[in-house]
Amino acid sequence: RHSIELDDKLAEELTGKQVFCGMRERLPLNEKWKAIPVIDYYQDETLLMENARITAEAALFEVMNLLPCTLYDCRCLVAGFGRIGKALTARLLGLGATVTVAARKEKDREAAQKMGAQAVSFAEPLPPCDVIFNTVPAPVFSCELLPSGQNSLYVELASSPGLDQAPDGIKILKAASLPGKYAPDTAGRAIAAVLLGEGKGGKT
Repeated sequence: RHSIELDDKLAEELTGKQVFCGMRERLPLNEKWKAIPVIDYYQDETLLMENARITAEAALFEVMNLLPCTLYDCRCLVAGFGRIGKALTARLLGLGATVTVAARKEKDREAAQKMGAQAVSFAEPLPPCDVIFNTVPAPVFSCELLPSGQNSLYVELASSPGLDQAPDGIKILKAASLPGKYAPDTAGRAIAAVLLGEGKGGKT
């Protein structure tokens, strides 16, 4: 495995070719790259939903390998109630975990409660928990806001900027970009479905 430099030389090789990629916004912004026709497959809703399901499954796998206990009756906090947050909440509840969802929007908190989870806003004190799953790609936590607890686990699923420090007793697990790491075959097939025109919803 080796990295590919997104430099002007590569841009010249791709000129006149149709390029498919994920997260188009990370490509260089110079004129050579702007001239390349690019389709961002992460604009496809079906792919985003599939990635959310894979991420949720992978996150549980990572956590169960680290916890000294089962997820049954485990106190879990899910920060954010987007695609990944919803997928995680459903799976955690199915495993018998006690789940609290922290969400900014009232409608998301109401939806989480209908699923069987507890719900709080980010302005409220967070309950004691054994595992914290962050799915929000924005600074929503600080050391002061995180509930202190011995042997608690903080799982960073957001791509950036993430949490670098946590109170004593909380271990940080960096777990971004899980689909390709945990299930490369499934993730690859999902991308291939979009490229072959089998994706549903969303625009490219």
